[in-house]
Amino acid sequence: MSTIFTRDKLKEPIKFRWERVSAEEWAEGTHILVWELTMAEQTQVETFVAKYVRSKTNRRGESTVVSSDTAQLNARIAVLCCRDENNRPIFTDDDIPSLIGCPQIVMSRILDAYKRLNQISDEDIEELEKNSEETPISNCGITLPSESGER
Repeated sequence: MSTIFTRDKLKEPIKFRWERVSAEEWAEGTHILVWELTMAEQTQVETFVAKYVRSKTNRRGESTVVSSDTAQLNARIAVLCCRDENNRPIFTDDDIPSLIGCPQIVMSRILDAYKRLNQISDEDIEELEKNSEETPISNCGITLPSESGER
């Protein structure tokens, strides 16, 4: 039997989804939990994208990224989505320099899980790049380091 959503349900706790991501590079048997974001947190990601990624449209209408600080952007996303088993953040902004220095393969796993959990597709990213014209990208979507799908 299904339940109809009512306004009262807004006050009930929500079960957020998460994925366990291997972080064996730090220590054997180590995992990081990557959680789906709230709307407010995803808005923060969009703000980071606007700050760290800029694109420009050429005369043929093709959009390309002209500058980005992918490491900074990716580390900030990790701060938002990596949490403990009680959904409490495990990183803070103070950890960003250390996250930038972590093995790329670990960050790729974190970002791949972030994309799956928050339903960020490659098409979303392409659409943002097409719609941006010498202004910051200000919607959800990022270019991740592991677009080939190989591991």
